[in-house]
Amino acid sequence: MKWHHAGIETARLGATKRFYEDGFGFKTIDSFTFNNERLLWMQKEELVIEFTETKHPFTSSVHFCWEVYDIHFWIFKLRQINIAPTAGPYQIEEKDWITVFFEGPSGEEIELLEKKREHL
Repeated sequence: MKWHHAGIETARLGATKRFYEDGFGFKTIDSFTFNNERLLWMQKEELVIEFTETKHPFTSSVHFCWEVYDIHFWIFKLRQINIAPTAGPYQIEEKDWITVFFEGPSGEEIELLEKKREHL
């Protein structure tokens, strides 16, 4: 089995597009209308997200996590465009991880995680 994409409902497709472009470097790879819903597909490296514009976005307790190489770079980068962490950064000593949480424009929870790297 291979991961294809995640889907996020949003009431603000334009704001969502700017958030993922400016914050994380995603690029639009497709957009079209299906069953009277506007769909926007964005990609960064192997990650693909389908955004569906709806008047009443569904929210849930699900979050997604992206592993990054330098979490402090991302915290700094996102602060430059007024995106502040909603929680963390936290050091998870048992795993040698650092993790931090952000909220997307539709209420989605985005976790970034850095694993401690082996020294060469």
